[in-house]
This record gives sequence, structure tokens and C-alpha cells, in this order.
Amino acid sequence: MKSFIIHTFILLIMFNGALFSQVVSSFDLSGVTTYVWRGVKQFNGPALQGTATLIHKNVRAGLWVSSVTFDGNKEIETDPFVALNIPVKKIEINTGVTFYSYDLFESFNDAADYEIEIFMDISCRILKLALFYVPPQASTKNNLNRSDYWLEASIEQRVSSLIFNMVYGYGTYSSKFLASPKKEAVANLVVGLKKNLTENYAVSWNFSKGFNGVEKVFWAGFHFYP
Repeated sequence: MKSFIIHTFILLIMFNGALFSQVVSSFDLSGVTTYVWRGVKQFNGPALQGTATLIHKNVRAGLWVSSVTFDGNKEIETDPFVALNIPVKKIEINTGVTFYSYDLFESFNDAADYEIEIFMDISCRILKLALFYVPPQASTKNNLNRSDYWLEASIEQRVSSLIFNMVYGYGTYSSKFLASPKKEAVANLVVGLKKNLTENYAVSWNFSKGFNGVEKVFWAGFHFYP
């Protein structure tokens, strides 16, 4: 399975390369004061993160990466993803799959080398609703829950060079990242403000207020868009 996924992504990149004139590519790089994922801090200390994306018509494929430090060991999180965009009048629907892994499918946890998550989101103007689902698989066999879900409702508003966003998340996904993992669902409210300094640079400030055992956390970021 791991070999199949890697070869699929290689073929996808080759296919997009053959149709380069029809492909749109993007890249971004960020430095953050700490790695926060769905309202939960993953470890203490800064992280370097980035995304490389290829878009062909309504299909988007890419790779999200981040430096991570667990128990003093430094690794690289590598999360390939594929998504399909379905525009319906004023509504946009995105659905796809993400493969969570470290060092490109070298490891994920003690039970598996990667974890699959299915997602779908619906957006209209400044509003977005999203559902993420991790089905039962090898990586979840030792978890308190054999499958996990995460729901998000968010708004984003741009005013001149400022971008304000607020995301409310709820589900069991983030429960497993707590200092003491739990079966029950948790929630958090993340508020962020991004300031575009130039066309290529931006800074951001973010605050997450946790509920049901999730700690509050503040982090900042510096972003580069070439």
C-alpha cells in the first residue's frame, strides 16, 4: 500500500508535468512559534512549515510539510493530499484525502507508517463548513477510538491588508493529542489575524481557546509566498 501511494503521487506529478501549460502551481513557506494543529499544541518550540500544490482544472494535489520535535527527536512531517473542487453556483465543495506520515511514509506511529483522513468542506462567501473523518485502519488500532471525526465551522473576512478568521472545531480527533488522551469529543475556538506586509510576505497572530480539557495557546507566524 505504501509503495502504491508513493508511485501514484509520482505518476500524478509526471502527468501534471506533461500538461504543464494547463497546470497552476503554488508554494508557501511559514515559520511559526509553535506547531498547533486543530487547536492543540503538538510540541514545545518553533516549527518550519510549507505547502507545494499543483492544480489542474478542478483537481488539486500537493504536499504539506512541517518540522517536528518529539521527545528530543527531530523529524519531518510529510502529508500528501489530493482534492477535487466542485463549484455549484455560489457554493464551492471540496472533497479529498490526506495521508499523514513522517519522512514520506517512513513512519506514523507504532502501528502503521501512515494514516488516511477523508475530508469534505462546503464554502459560500466568508463561511465554510468542514468534516474530517479518520476511518478505522492500522494506525488507529491502539487508539481509544478506532475512528475519529472533526467538525469545523469558520468565517474569514478580508479588510484591506488584514485577514480575520475564526474557526470553531469539535470532535474526537484532537482528543488523542491531549496530554491525557480521552475518548470523548473536545472543542476549541481559534481566532486569527493576518497582516499582509507585501505581496509576498505576511505575519499572523493566533489564539486558541480550548474546551473539555484542551489548553489555550497563542502562536505567531511569518509567511512567505513566492
